[in-house]
Formats: sequence, structure tokens, C-alpha cells
Amino acid sequence: MPYGMCPACGTTFHMSVGNVEKWYQEYHPLLPVGDLVPLHCYYCSQELKTGDQVVIRNPVAGSMKTKEGERGTIQAVNSSKDGCLYQVKLVSGQDLYFVRTQLRKLRQDESK
Repeated sequence: MPYGMCPACGTTFHMSVGNVEKWYQEYHPLLPVGDLVPLHCYYCSQELKTGDQVVIRNPVAGSMKTKEGERGTIQAVNSSKDGCLYQVKLVSGQDLYFVRTQLRKLRQDESK
């Protein structure tokens, strides 16, 4: 069974496919069968939009005004050909901007 690694968050996960050789040939023809493939995980492949509740997962330099695990709500999504910036109102009351790799949607099993 193939394994993927999310290029956004670094999570490694198993993928269930029928014919492994055919799957590699179709989707990753340049990789040997069994190699780790770059593929967004479930949480990173979801589109984020205004109103979504999110969790900060990776504050990087420049956004150290918050910490990992803090929650908030997306207020606006500023898009351009170069990507998106997400304006998030944190539970603490701060309004900060983040890039996609710093955010994940709040899971259904997490209390709001």
C-alpha cells in the first residue's frame, strides 16, 4: 500500500488503493512503486473559507503573537495568483493573518 506525506503539514499517511502498481503508473509515473508520494492530507486538502473555525497549527516567525493550538474564525480570505492570506479573529480577540500551512479546520470531534 502506498504512503503519502503532506507537503503542507508533514503528516505521513496510508492510502488504500486497489492495484498499487497501476496507481503509481497513473499518478506518480516517475516514482518507483513503494516510494513515499507528496499528497495533501485530508485536513490540508480542504478549502478554507470565510466563517470557518480553524486551529493554529504552526505559527512561524512573524506571527509569534499566537501559539500552536489557539483557535479562531476566518474573517476574510485575500487571494492572488501567488496564493492566499487568511485573516483570522482568534478567541483571544486578536486579528492576525496566516498562510494555509499554519491553519487547519476545526475537527467535528473538537468542541467549538
